[in-house]
Amino acid sequence: YTTLFRSRLATDQPFDVVEFSSAAGEALTAVRAKRLLGAFASTALVVRMGAEFEITPGTPREVPLTLERSVDSFARDYVLVHADALLTDTPLRDFASLEAPSIVARAPVQVAPFVPAPRGVPTLSIPEVGAVLTIWHLGELTPGSGIDTFLDAAQVVLANEPQAKFIVAGDDTPSDPFGRSYWESCRRRLSSPLREAVTFVGPLTDARNAVPMAGNQCVIASATADAAGGVILAMAHSCAVVVREGSAAAAFVESRVSAAVVPTDDASALATTMLDIIAKPRFAAALSRGGALRVATHYQPQQIAAAMALAYAWHVPWNSHAEISPPAADELVSVVIPLFNQGHFLLGAIESVRAAGYPHIEIVVVDDGSTDPQTIEIFDQLGGVTKVRQAN
Repeated sequence: YTTLFRSRLATDQPFDVVEFSSAAGEALTAVRAKRLLGAFASTALVVRMGAEFEITPGTPREVPLTLERSVDSFARDYVLVHADALLTDTPLRDFASLEAPSIVARAPVQVAPFVPAPRGVPTLSIPEVGAVLTIWHLGELTPGSGIDTFLDAAQVVLANEPQAKFIVAGDDTPSDPFGRSYWESCRRRLSSPLREAVTFVGPLTDARNAVPMAGNQCVIASATADAAGGVILAMAHSCAVVVREGSAAAAFVESRVSAAVVPTDDASALATTMLDIIAKPRFAAALSRGGALRVATHYQPQQIAAAMALAYAWHVPWNSHAEISPPAADELVSVVIPLFNQGHFLLGAIESVRAAGYPHIEIVVVDDGSTDPQTIEIFDQLGGVTKVRQAN
């Protein structure tokens, strides 16, 4: 994959700037290739952030630790520290309070204030009768994304408006207490009437049957990387938008003008707001038109392009990385692989190291007191590596 990056971006088409989302694996690959292999010497690798800087009151809910989540966390922190420049979709309210000292210590953080709406110019469509009875939840499904609060509020709304329909759109994640589908975890606890009224459509796509329509309500799950895109998409489609106080999405709206703003994790307040939008056509129409006009005024492609060009021209440290020399021909490189109850990944990890092609490699596998029989068996049968076993 790195070879493909180097041949297409660094050789065939030498770019001035390549911009990545912090959530994408491509950013990690490119930044590591530049830092460790000397690739992209004349290209600025820029990382765009969003939910990393969301300031939400209260203590975040704990989520299960998984290999996938650990890798994602490492990748995000690595690119934030080592990319040439950082852009953020969200105005920074209190950057110094973030619990990320390695990132906070890195200054300056550059801000690009606008994010394009996925479909450009707002629709300004006239809502169909009863459109407000369709209520969307947009965003990734995790314990901290607000989906639980949304479903609790939906139960209250359905009891008062039996015709209401709810659509959940976003990436499902393996973040239930046992590492399974979080949506299935949520769905199992729904009442039978609510289960019939809720549809999960998966990741939001630009298709007629899976995009909010004018007049629909949209509740934004702002504690995710797609918060900015979600709120602007919803406003561009003339939806009545609801966001959480203090969230990344709230930075893009004006309270009760382009969106309704509700307290974080307050299902009662959210239900009351959704019922108000249903019961008060003027309020719903004002939010619908206010959101569309805000997108038309502030989030058009020309404005976004100008802001990005300024960020690139003024703030990218073009010569921030010197060329890095490869190891000497006889220099030993040690690769340490920590192991704990995940033996099914071990042989692939070792093969990956050997496939790098450098001849002088020492592989050290450290078993941190694994209890899984399969992991223990695989570790015991390893050959050609240095093995260390210790108590957990």
